[in-house]
Amino acid sequence: MTVAIKENLKVSQPNAFAGGDTVVVPNSDIQVTEGSGKMFNFQPGLTLDDLVRAVNEVGAAPSDLMAILQALKQAGAIEGQLIVI
Repeated sequence: MTVAIKENLKVSQPNAFAGGDTVVVPNSDIQVTEGSGKMFNFQPGLTLDDLVRAVNEVGAAPSDLMAILQALKQAGAIEGQLIVI
């Protein structure tokens, strides 16, 4: 999923005798695109090697793999110790 945010600044200026202040107003353009991702469904008893191979098969970067492992550990889905150096 990719989220692109483009910020366009606009100036809001009151009428000459209105007594207001000139201010810069943000005008955000947000675009979200989602590619054709793949899903996983693992059975209990999966080994770390099986998990790493499956994640690598979908083309995930090493940092993505580490984020997945950390999230699984935090959720209590990994038995063992995960040490990130």
